[in-house]
Amino acid sequence: MHTRHAARWQFAAIVSLISLFLLAWPAATDLLMWKRVEIGDGQAWRWLSGHFVHLSARHCLSNVLGLLVICECIWDELGLAEVCVLSVWTAAGTSLLLWWFAPAIQWYAGLSGLLHGLWAGCAMAWWCRTGDKMAGGALLLLAIKLVLPSYAFSEVPVVTVAHGFGALSGLAWAVLRARARRHGIFG
Repeated sequence: MHTRHAARWQFAAIVSLISLFLLAWPAATDLLMWKRVEIGDGQAWRWLSGHFVHLSARHCLSNVLGLLVICECIWDELGLAEVCVLSVWTAAGTSLLLWWFAPAIQWYAGLSGLLHGLWAGCAMAWWCRTGDKMAGGALLLLAIKLVLPSYAFSEVPVVTVAHGFGALSGLAWAVLRARARRHGIFG
């Protein structure tokens, strides 16, 4: 268990340092942000890189704080490799859902879609394995958070649909994981 606990903080440190480094690099936001036109022109890295750049220090720090809360309170069931896969799945899922179902969204930046996916995926994996009421409570809090306005603490525009798409991606991953485990695939 100690290794799993240490892994969550290593993961949080790496993601946080990447986000903070990109925040300190002035050209990063324009070069890496999820932008519909540039993705359409073939800049495929933006599918994932847009999740790690932020529009301001406050935006970045609020996302890092959210990551720390998820690592401490919700990440219970999964190992480091699974959380890395969940993160890539959620970032890709959020990006694809924005592309397909939110054509009015022209840009996106920040960890929030990925964070909602981690929240959903970690809580659902925990609930699927244990049925723990705390895991159910985490899922209920996520549902409440998704219906409440998200602009209260932000000085930058919030692409709230990305939160829902991230959560949906995380839930889908956790359900697929549970089905695979039930059928003896991947442990």
